[in-house]
Amino acid sequence: MSERNRSGQGWRLLFEELSRQRGPLRRLLGWSALEALPALVTGFVMARALDDGFLADRPATGLAWIAVLGLALMIKAVAGRAIFGPLALIVESLRDNLTRRLMTATLRRAVADPRALDASAVAQLTGHVDTARLLTSALLRSVLRLALAVAGAFLGSMTVAPVVGLMVGPPLLAAVGVFCLALRSMAQRRYDAVLADEAVAQRVGTVVAGVRDIVAAGAHERAESDVALVAERQASAMNAAARAEATRIAVVALGCHAPLVALLGLAPWMLDHGWLTMGELVGATACLTAGIEPALRATTSLLGAWGLQLGVVMQRLSEVISHDHEGRAVPIGSDPSKRPSGTRIELRGLTFSYGATAEPVVRDLDLTILPGEHLAVVGPSGIGKSTLIDLLGGLRRADSGTVSYGDVPIDEISPDHLRREIALIPQEAYIVTGTLRDNLLYLQPDASEQTLSECIESLGLTDVVSAAGGLDADLAHSTSKLSAGERQLIALARVHLSPARVVLLDEATSSLDTESEKRVEEAFARRSDTTLIVVAHRISSALRADRIVLLDGVRCLVDTHDGLLCTSSLYTELVGHWSGREAASPARPC
Repeated sequence: MSERNRSGQGWRLLFEELSRQRGPLRRLLGWSALEALPALVTGFVMARALDDGFLADRPATGLAWIAVLGLALMIKAVAGRAIFGPLALIVESLRDNLTRRLMTATLRRAVADPRALDASAVAQLTGHVDTARLLTSALLRSVLRLALAVAGAFLGSMTVAPVVGLMVGPPLLAAVGVFCLALRSMAQRRYDAVLADEAVAQRVGTVVAGVRDIVAAGAHERAESDVALVAERQASAMNAAARAEATRIAVVALGCHAPLVALLGLAPWMLDHGWLTMGELVGATACLTAGIEPALRATTSLLGAWGLQLGVVMQRLSEVISHDHEGRAVPIGSDPSKRPSGTRIELRGLTFSYGATAEPVVRDLDLTILPGEHLAVVGPSGIGKSTLIDLLGGLRRADSGTVSYGDVPIDEISPDHLRREIALIPQEAYIVTGTLRDNLLYLQPDASEQTLSECIESLGLTDVVSAAGGLDADLAHSTSKLSAGERQLIALARVHLSPARVVLLDEATSSLDTESEKRVEEAFARRSDTTLIVVAHRISSALRADRIVLLDGVRCLVDTHDGLLCTSSLYTELVGHWSGREAASPARPC
């Protein structure tokens, strides 16, 4: 995309959003025009007050003309107060719409590639939305009024005397043209400054996130050097932007100071030849000094600062939002036409770490999970059990190696299809707004009453339904009354009713008692054509699995319960820890 098209992309997004508020915009324009009324009439009123009033020895007439100016100022005050109603409607709607579109694009991109989600970048972008709201409000409030004031003062100078309009018009138009031409360079410098600012935020965020590894590796000097480099680039970009914005000083000199010097220099000759009267000279001078000069200075200053910043911010938002339309939710390299054959899951050489210098959480893992198998994942806290579950579900991308589902690499399967096939239930159970029935049928709205009843009975949800007041009870006001275990049962039943053929339970039964956990896992194990993978937090859960994956921070061991007791001291320690809380099955001798 060319620089010109890229810079215009942000403004198109802004105009698209503003065009939805035509009514408030028309009211804002009308009140702003009334607010600029004094700039239009000041020169003419002063000329008439002097020539027809005070200089003609008719003070009453002069005061009457001054009263006209006072009336114009009163109208300006009323208009200034009335502006804020339509202005609030415009900018609040802008913020809401931009936030909605930005979050939609960000979430879809995160679903397509979770590792592309940068928390610091998301925070920066949401900050851009609020910046866009504030800048749009300031520009609509100030620049619109000031631009109308410049136009009003110029028209006012022509009503004072045509010769004044001829002297003021060409330099003013030339100044506006120069400013418009300089805006592109100013916008590019400002855009570079914003990118440099984002680079600083991203680099600092990376360093803070990896501070433990940096200290452990003694790499603090390297980290400091990296941050200092992007900080220097930011300072250089900001200085370049400041130099470019200095153009507006020349614009004010050309548009106002040059015609003022010409008017004052030629005033004696024009007065002698009757081209101007003394009142018209004073009125024309007032138009330039009290009307055009402050309004032009403020307009170029605001457009050169707030306007450029708004353009750059909208450009950044547009780049993120437009990605939603270009890439939708399909991961890079995916082929929506590919469909897995079967439910076998294969991991080959799978390696994943949370940073280039961090130790891998999963290293060179080879594993085949057969259709209908029940697998348990165990290991110490923080060892990477949830990370492995995310890799199996396609929510994270491996650094190397592959995860295949039904003989198709998982990142080449359409996300819509993948989410129907594989369901992950986290420890935190989410309840959606609506009835209990809505929550249970969320993933399978066409389930029959018989299927729903069988699911409730199978997972032991009968008491929860009764306590809630039935399936059609509204949970909006009773959600806080549900215990953590009841929430988990609802989430588990929701997935049990879904078409998913691979179910990943990431501590999803942590708030259930031992018997309820057993009932849930057995219900999923009996479910037709279902592969069940459970992050186990009790020995009883591991004992129910066909095989166990043990993560120890260095490697992944895959074996049965008895096999791991014979080969892994870590697993033996975990069993001993679990056995202190519950009775474990006696181990067979090795």
